[in-house]
Amino acid sequence: MKIEQPQSNQSSQGSVETSGETAIIQQFISEGSVVFDVGANVGDWTKEVLSRLTDVEVHLFEPIPQVYNTLLENLAENTNAPKITANNLALTKNENDEYKTFYYYENASAWSTFYRREVVEQMGWHKAPNEIVVPTLNIDSYCERLGIQRINFLKIDVEGAELDVLYGARNLLRRGEVDYIQFEYGATFIDASITLKDVFDYLHEFGFSIFKILPQGLEDKPFFLEQHENYGYNNFLAVGERVHSFVSGNRPDVTITIPSPVVKEIPINRKDASNLEKIKAELAKSKARLNQLTTHNQQVQGHENKYQFYHASL
Repeated sequence: MKIEQPQSNQSSQGSVETSGETAIIQQFISEGSVVFDVGANVGDWTKEVLSRLTDVEVHLFEPIPQVYNTLLENLAENTNAPKITANNLALTKNENDEYKTFYYYENASAWSTFYRREVVEQMGWHKAPNEIVVPTLNIDSYCERLGIQRINFLKIDVEGAELDVLYGARNLLRRGEVDYIQFEYGATFIDASITLKDVFDYLHEFGFSIFKILPQGLEDKPFFLEQHENYGYNNFLAVGERVHSFVSGNRPDVTITIPSPVVKEIPINRKDASNLEKIKAELAKSKARLNQLTTHNQQVQGHENKYQFYHASL
């Protein structure tokens, strides 16, 4: 299995611009949105959001004190920044406030994690991390305390703890109060002993459709296939039922690409007639989706519940 070498403090798969994330920000975050940046690091992703929007409510979460201070400095450069709440804590699945051990890699803070990167250390890419203790909370509790009733865009980049964060948002997800979720996948899932299938299954439970974010657009992943579990670094976009129509046919400036291999990669067991019928049905659904998904433009309207809570005065 190939494990990719970490890239300093950028996203593990490249910059926000080259990874396709900028296009996602442009198309799926609108004025009036409530945005969560979980695993904010030094704030590159949020700065990209603020460079395009002037009326958004952003909640950032960064547990490492040194990195959090740099985050505040970077956000202070946005003098026209709207409502910003910066939190020096980590979001996890725990319902109650807890302190947990966190592994801080000084030479690559973006790779710091609750799940130590022992393989990466053995390869000599990083020195042993500093073990620090950080405060934690889950999203459900945080939103309840601050009166947040809907998250329009939830970005998660937490080096293997993505599923923990999602587990901590179960109540919001069950009520359909999260519209879009961008999450990172990669070799950090090995360290955390979780799989991409775990995330797919969990989000499908709440009616989310899942797409792979590519530099040229979105690739539909209507169901999970074994070959998806390759531990290569990628971001995915999960789309809630409330806003699914904005992805499935109303946005002419975002191309949804579905390469032909998506149709070919379904395993066929010809000895099992019932399995073959199921595969034919899945194939038909893929072809139907291919005909539906074109390009998109309309901004999501009607976002409500704008709050002004400040944990850091910027």
